[in-house]
Amino acid sequence: MSQQLQLRRNPANLISSFVGAQGEIVVDVTNYRAVIQDGITSGGWAAAKLNDLGRISMLAKRIDFNAATGDTVVPVVLPQGVSRYRVLEVLVANATQVPAAAQLGLYTGALQTGAVIASDQSLIGITTTDPNSSGNAMTLTLNNPSGTVFNAASLYLNIGTLNGSALVADVQIVISPFS
Repeated sequence: MSQQLQLRRNPANLISSFVGAQGEIVVDVTNYRAVIQDGITSGGWAAAKLNDLGRISMLAKRIDFNAATGDTVVPVVLPQGVSRYRVLEVLVANATQVPAAAQLGLYTGALQTGAVIASDQSLIGITTTDPNSSGNAMTLTLNNPSGTVFNAASLYLNIGTLNGSALVADVQIVISPFS
């Protein structure tokens, strides 16, 4: 016969002043989460729920659009227990020059394979090299703004340049964990 384990449980307002034993788990019935006690802290430490994570930003710094023609791999690091995500935004910023002819796309597979997150787009929207000025950054248009769910462990930036553009820039990819 199986055994039933029942943990101490209370609403959030009662847990907020409670100091439990070190390692004790209390169930917050208001917010539906576990709260870990350390024997010292009033209220303990609430475990994050998936929807608490919101947005995760991954940054590929100093991408050389002249030398890195082809794929640049960006690992997707998700919190433990999360295996799917939506891409919310792809931002190119801190450009070292106004691109003569450079383009960038984001895919789930190498060499423009897999799902197309943002098809290759010209970076001519970058109009200045001043990092604190409007026009130094641009956001790529996503192919499916409604938010297709992905589970790829890496994303691939497909970078292309023409005319020897010496552009160096940061690429920020913002994702949202999805359950």
